[in-house]
Amino acid sequence: MKLKRNIIILLISLMVTLCAHGEPLKVISFNIHSAKTQEREGIHSWVNRRDAVILMIRQERPAVFGIQEGLLDQLNFIDKKLHYYRRVGVASDNGLSRGEYTAIYYDLRQVELLKYNTLWLSERPQRATMGWDAGKYRTVTVARFRDKKSKKEFYYYNTQLDNLGKVARRESIKVLANLIDNEVEHGTAVILGGDMMVDGNDSIFIPLKDMGMQNARSVAQHTSYRTTYHGYGKQTSKLTDHFYVRNMNVVQFNVLNNSYTVGNRKVKYLSTHYPIRILIEL
Repeated sequence: MKLKRNIIILLISLMVTLCAHGEPLKVISFNIHSAKTQEREGIHSWVNRRDAVILMIRQERPAVFGIQEGLLDQLNFIDKKLHYYRRVGVASDNGLSRGEYTAIYYDLRQVELLKYNTLWLSERPQRATMGWDAGKYRTVTVARFRDKKSKKEFYYYNTQLDNLGKVARRESIKVLANLIDNEVEHGTAVILGGDMMVDGNDSIFIPLKDMGMQNARSVAQHTSYRTTYHGYGKQTSKLTDHFYVRNMNVVQFNVLNNSYTVGNRKVKYLSTHYPIRILIEL
C-alpha cells in the first residue's frame, strides 16, 4: 500500500514538473537574403527560393522566427502563405517600409504577443539613424511573448550587424546589451538572435557574456557547429549566425542545411545563409 502511494506521489510530482516547464518552444533565425539583387542571381533569385522557404517554415512550425534582410515584397509573400503567423517590425531606412526588415514572425497558436518595438543600432537607437562606420541602417526588432501553454514570458531580439563597419559591430553589441539590461526584468528569459557577421568567439560579444548571455551553441544539450554563411555554395563558408540566451534551457541547436523539393524542382539553398534553430525550455 505504501509503495503504491509513493508511486502515485511520484507520478503527480512528475506531472507538475512537466506542466511547469511546458513543451519546448522552437525558435528560428534566418537571413533570407534581400531580393533586390535577384535579377543577377538566376536560379538563386527570390522567386525561385520563396516556395521552399515557406515549405521549411511549415515543416519546422516554429513558435517564433526572426528574419534578416527582408524587403517588403518578400514579407508580403510570407504573410500571404503563412496564415497562422503575424509579424512585427519596421523597415530600416525610414522606420516605415523603405529598406530591410529584421522582422519577427510569431505563431498565433503557440504564443501571445505582449509588446514590440524596432530600434536602430546607432548612437540614437530611437531614431532611424546610421551608426558609426556602418554601411547601412541596421535595426533590432524586439518582442515580448507569453507561451500559451506554460504561461511563461520571454523576450526575443532579432538583429543583423553591419557587414562593413568594425566599429559599428562592436558598438552595436553594446547597444543591444544596454537594451536588454534596461528592459528585461531579472529572471525573465531572453533570446538574442541574428546574422552577426562574425564568429561567436569574437571579442565583440564580451558585453553580452558579461551580463550572463550564453552562446546557445555552447550550452545546448545537442548542438551543431556547422557553418551558416555559404553564399549559395560559391564563397568560403563562415559561422556568422548566432543565438545568445539567458534564463532558459537550450535542448537543441541546429543548422538547417536541408534541400527542399517544390513541385519537380529541388531547391538546395534557401538563401546565402542556412537558417539556425533552437529548441528551448523556459
